[in-house]
Amino acid sequence: MNYRAEIDGLRAIAVVPVLFFHAAIYPFSGGYVGVDIFFVISGYLITGILLKEIEQGSLSVVGFYNRRIRRIYPALFATIIVSAIAAAFVLYADDLKDFGQSVIATLTFMSNVLFWHETNYFAPNAEFKPLLHTWSLAVEEQFYVLFPLLLAVLAKRGRRSQFAVIAFLTAASFAAAEIASLRFPASAFFLLPFRAWELSAGALLALYETGRARPAGRVASTGAAVGLLLIAYAIVGLDLETPFPGRWALLPVCGAVLVIRFAQPSHLIGRVLGSPVAVAVGLISYSLYLVHQPIFALYRYARVVEPSRLEMVGLIALSFVLAAISWKLVEQPFRRARYRARTVFASAACGSLILISFGAVAHLNAGFPSWTLARLSPQQAMVYRNLLEERGRIDKVADSNKFTECVFRTGKLDEIFRRQFADCAEEHGTATIIVGDSHAGNLFDAIAPLSGRPFVIGINKGFCRAVESNPQCFYGELLDFVTTNADSIDRVIYMQAGFYLLDAPDGAIGSRDMFQRYTDRQFPVSQSRIDLTLTYLGKLARHVNVVWSGPWIDPHVTHNQLVANGCDGSTDLPNSFVIPSYTRLDQTVHELARERQISYVSTINALNFNARLDLVDCQNVYFIDADHWSVAGEQRFGPKVLGALNMTM
Repeated sequence: MNYRAEIDGLRAIAVVPVLFFHAAIYPFSGGYVGVDIFFVISGYLITGILLKEIEQGSLSVVGFYNRRIRRIYPALFATIIVSAIAAAFVLYADDLKDFGQSVIATLTFMSNVLFWHETNYFAPNAEFKPLLHTWSLAVEEQFYVLFPLLLAVLAKRGRRSQFAVIAFLTAASFAAAEIASLRFPASAFFLLPFRAWELSAGALLALYETGRARPAGRVASTGAAVGLLLIAYAIVGLDLETPFPGRWALLPVCGAVLVIRFAQPSHLIGRVLGSPVAVAVGLISYSLYLVHQPIFALYRYARVVEPSRLEMVGLIALSFVLAAISWKLVEQPFRRARYRARTVFASAACGSLILISFGAVAHLNAGFPSWTLARLSPQQAMVYRNLLEERGRIDKVADSNKFTECVFRTGKLDEIFRRQFADCAEEHGTATIIVGDSHAGNLFDAIAPLSGRPFVIGINKGFCRAVESNPQCFYGELLDFVTTNADSIDRVIYMQAGFYLLDAPDGAIGSRDMFQRYTDRQFPVSQSRIDLTLTYLGKLARHVNVVWSGPWIDPHVTHNQLVANGCDGSTDLPNSFVIPSYTRLDQTVHELARERQISYVSTINALNFNARLDLVDCQNVYFIDADHWSVAGEQRFGPKVLGALNMTM
């Protein structure tokens, strides 16, 4: 396949938005789509090479993986080694333990599965994971385990069979991604079956172009321009709440396909993409992608407070410098030098085993807590020990908790639940039901054992709020259940995280990360989502008593910030606009609920939150993360909220 400078320029278009997205620089709210562009480019280029080798009868699986190892491993090894050294001096033990696990997953190309299990790519702790971005490498390498063989087998049946089978697989993967992006978003984001269509879209283009001349003239210039516009819209128009990678991923994928197909040096788009600056960035794009996340993550972790925009621009510049060095001194020498395949495979295996051994030692030794404690002051060490204890306690609870047979919580309204509900109703009469997202689970754990009531049920699931139509959630079923069992329900208490009822200053739907992205402006209240929530609660209120227990103030303080500040009462909120934004939200919801004749209890008034007293002291940590109570927090805040709720009975 002939070299095309405009494809290197497209790599630049892919990688730069990823950096700006991870740096939280407006307006790159959809910058994560750069990964999708990389997938298309990879599928296109590698398929083109494979097709040429198949045609010449020179296809070698050993040769293919020899090239992949020389392309992928040297810069990856260098990045992991430098990141590991820095992580040992920056991360606390629990995070160093997780880092060790991520090293193992990265080098076995299973990091997408690991991060699927343990995190949400857009969650607040994601920005502290130095190797989070390696999930995309895992997806690619998993794809290329079988793809060359599939292409070779299909070649025996002709080019049409190749195209037809891969087109079918592409359509099936896309259909699965569309469904999963709504029902199982974490799976859709991280796992190969839902991402394969993006790589195979590039493969289909390579198959289509075989034996065909590339378009010229106005058709080509228009096609390239449309492709670039689709990519640009995805970068600035999508955000953290966009279901992905379903239909919205068509924007960057189709955009990349159009640019690859139509961009030519004779037209404006081709000249721009083929310019020296764009090509230079494209050439270092792999190293740039590798180095930026460890730099951002470790700096944020060490910095404690969210870096300023100027600092993030400086980190981007540093990423470019280190990427250029990596490309010059690591990537290029290993790609140009001639090594025997046996040497390449042995070196990759040996290097992987050494680094995997480091990861295993770090993980099995819990990240060396004594090393972390030795770096902390006595007060910081006390907070850190308390934080580890709270994490152990909260992990035992997870998404379900049970105090007695009739005081329990669940996320499913299945037949088992319905039978248990009927038995408890027969024994104890009417139930109090606490409904909502993970904050409702917090509330249930805090007040259910204190209420003195024999029949209290929590129905909650993380990320499930009444305003949404997520099919994983239970709100449609719940309405039917309440309607049918109204005589056995005393009241329904609704609770959800408050930040989803706020908007980011740029107008995006509220999210945890916005409190780090924006520290200079108050957050507007989303009256439309409040109205939708009240509409749903109004439907419940036709059958049973309903109380909206308003959101508490989420401090949005990360655990490394808690530890760094110690326990002398000096801890304060890193974002001064948190309290006024939540106070205004509380007042707005209260007023609108009164208009709808829905009972409302102000959790904020009940708790009278004081950051210097209610975040941490030298005995306990009261928030386990940016917005959830720890077990100690439930014990501290539960009685106050229960007292306020009892006044509505």
